[in-house]
Amino acid sequence: MSDSRNLRWTLAQSRPPCVLLCALIQLTGIGIISGKMSSLNRTQGDYVLLCPDSKIGNETLLIKWYFLSKNLSLLTIWSGESSPHWIIPQKEYKGRLSVPDGESLKITNLTPEDSGSYEAHIISVSGEIYIEKFNLTVFGTVTRKSNTNPWIWWSLLGSLVLLVAVWCFLCKVKSSPCKIKDILTRGNIQAVVYHENERRLEEGLTACPNGFHSDQETHGRHL
Repeated sequence: MSDSRNLRWTLAQSRPPCVLLCALIQLTGIGIISGKMSSLNRTQGDYVLLCPDSKIGNETLLIKWYFLSKNLSLLTIWSGESSPHWIIPQKEYKGRLSVPDGESLKITNLTPEDSGSYEAHIISVSGEIYIEKFNLTVFGTVTRKSNTNPWIWWSLLGSLVLLVAVWCFLCKVKSSPCKIKDILTRGNIQAVVYHENERRLEEGLTACPNGFHSDQETHGRHL
């Protein structure tokens, strides 16, 4: 227990010189080792865990995480401390960043804005800086339950049914004059035929008496 406290106290006292040393190393480029680039693909709403592959042990002084795409310094993890030193002030990262194992960076509830290049600077007590790079791509959107009021869908369905009913009614009304016209035409034809037959019958009755008288006159002459 006392060793742990002494370690933390020693590290706390040595922070200013260490910070100056790290800044000097980064400016000169001496003692910087670049590691591999890891590419990760995630879906919006998911989470990602950026894990350094290098061996982190007693020789590790601190780990600094950067989001290069937005030129942000996210946090610093000092060896021997249980919680990281948060640097980033942006509200959109509040409650979304964590260091579950004291080394890796976990980002939850990912958004497309989180896509980009991340770097972990692992700095040893000797001043060496080992850099690991991560390229994160966040695709698409999560499927969320629709908050649309179901009454809206029923209203739309009712409106559609009403439109179909009105359309059918208009079609029926439009076709009705044609049917009425056909009925009237048929009635007129039947009336014409009836009058024609009646006229012919009258003509026949008119012609028959004349023929009857002619036959009587002829018969009288013969007598």
